[in-house]
Amino acid sequence: MVMHRFYIPALDRSVNRDAVIDLPPEAARQCSRVLKLQPGEKIALFDGSGIEVTVALEHLSGSSVRGRMIASDYPEREARRPLELVMALSRQERWEWALQKATELGVSAFQPIETARCVARITYADWPRKAERWGKIIIEAAEQSGRTRLPTLAGPMSLSTLVKKGNPGIALDTAAGLPSLTALLELQAGAWQERILVGPEGGLEEGEIESLLENGWRSATLGPRTLRCETAALCACALALNDCGSLG
Repeated sequence: MVMHRFYIPALDRSVNRDAVIDLPPEAARQCSRVLKLQPGEKIALFDGSGIEVTVALEHLSGSSVRGRMIASDYPEREARRPLELVMALSRQERWEWALQKATELGVSAFQPIETARCVARITYADWPRKAERWGKIIIEAAEQSGRTRLPTLAGPMSLSTLVKKGNPGIALDTAAGLPSLTALLELQAGAWQERILVGPEGGLEEGEIESLLENGWRSATLGPRTLRCETAALCACALALNDCGSLG
């Protein structure tokens, strides 16, 4: 049976086997009131540093849950190479779905960008609330998928700012005659680029694509069919992670 997992940012990594661990209130309520776990059941805790601690529950009462540490480990569950998903802002439910599933796949960083055809924007005032919401989605996806490190989430920036910052990667495009993403990844075998850019609904404008190419980005396609931006993002991430041996 798969153990329930909880992200505990303040986890004390200095504790030894048999040490008593008190869960923070939110995790405690989840254990006792939502999952209705019982004494003797085991849960896993992680803090994003790579460690995972197994705890046997001993006492559960509302927001007070206590257990005893029975094991700790640094399991190898992260991708062999870091992968950053640079994705144009889209409708909230679609962007959040991509965020959740890409976290489950093993993406290590997210960079939201604003492009000319974006159907959504995030103001400076709205970002703290959005960052908190998206952070929770990342944590829940990491808990569910068994990850021991959390992907980073950067604040949104314009495509032009992204280009100026350097560190080019691969941008998805639908133009005819482009190499497939699979072919481009194979061609770059020893120089695997760790960023994949997915444009908005309607795609990137010609001038935006030209700017990317002029600044070292490569273009690739996912095939002849038109995919939604969130579908393209997951497909591209899966191909890239498979290419470096992190899937399959």
